[in-house]
Amino acid sequence: MKTFQVKLVTPERTLLETEVAGVTLPIADGEVTILAEHVPYIGAMKAGEALLQTAEGKTEIVAVSGGFVEFDNDILTIL
Repeated sequence: MKTFQVKLVTPERTLLETEVAGVTLPIADGEVTILAEHVPYIGAMKAGEALLQTAEGKTEIVAVSGGFVEFDNDILTIL
């Protein structure tokens, strides 16, 4: 399964930097799932849970309090 890099960044520091197979994020209109080689994407997130799917099939849950997300060149940055 193809993977891509995820970075979870705050104004103070990078909280998480890992490789995943997919990420599902809460956005204003519902949810968006990003997979490797997804088209470039920029969006606003709402508070909720980000679901990070590992290459091994495990799901990790990360709480987010809103912000922005950018996906380009197989790098997902969550601000």
